[in-house]
Amino acid sequence: MPDRSTTCPTSRDTNVSVASDPDVSFLLLRAFYDLRGTLERLLIEHDLDQEIQPGMGPILYALYEQDGGTIRDLGERVRLAKSTLTNTLKRMERTGLVQLQSCPDDGRAIRVHLTRRGRALETEMNALRNDVQRTLHGDMNDRDLKQIKSLLHRVIDSMERRRD
Repeated sequence: MPDRSTTCPTSRDTNVSVASDPDVSFLLLRAFYDLRGTLERLLIEHDLDQEIQPGMGPILYALYEQDGGTIRDLGERVRLAKSTLTNTLKRMERTGLVQLQSCPDDGRAIRVHLTRRGRALETEMNALRNDVQRTLHGDMNDRDLKQIKSLLHRVIDSMERRRD
């Protein structure tokens, strides 16, 4: 049986490797699970955990910038797969954050509108985003952040090309 201390690093273990050199997929998954845990903890701290779930933030922020667009336009802006976006929007509609309406110009298109409740959360959601960013950025400088964003965009682009 393998020694778990060397195969399952914790978020505090900065020099632990898996098979001596973890691959990108392992590191991305590790970061994802740490981010999800951080989001869940911060949602509780901001008293938003009853209405907001991880994954809803980017959609809300996009709607705060431009409300009333189609699901297709919103999907392009937040770069989520249509099925993921649709399922998240249905949850957001059930909790009263958004309203989905057929587009009068194109009966097939659905427009997404913030509700009063969704709009009222903007200040607290911005505070949450600031806390998340402080946690994620840690001691990284602007150059580090620019580099990691660029590399993550390239990873996302690569996966999207493979999916299409």
